[in-house]
Amino acid sequence: MSEENALLEILVDASLTTQQNLGSGALTLVYEQTLAHELMRRGLHVTRMSTANNYILLLNDMVLIQLLSTEQVDVKNKKHFFDLLQLVDKKSGLLINFGAPYLMCGIHRFVNDK
Repeated sequence: MSEENALLEILVDASLTTQQNLGSGALTLVYEQTLAHELMRRGLHVTRMSTANNYILLLNDMVLIQLLSTEQVDVKNKKHFFDLLQLVDKKSGLLINFGAPYLMCGIHRFVNDK
């Protein structure tokens, strides 16, 4: 398994732990802080790149993560994240929506082939 896939596996597990601890309805900022703490607790390097209403983390300088807490992720959210992934020149990333009825339905993986 590649290092990137191993990071993604840890990230999904940490996201599930965060969701279990906080439940639904928290502010995205709270999910960001809690997830960052959980990932650091697991020994990973987390860089916060958040601005205003965009909650973004960079995991081990490899995987880009954007967090949302909304009922539904739309095409605009996905396009914005993919543009960001290309802008920071990272190969893969996850758009995680903690507002989804089931967190696994709210995790979207993106791959930048450029």
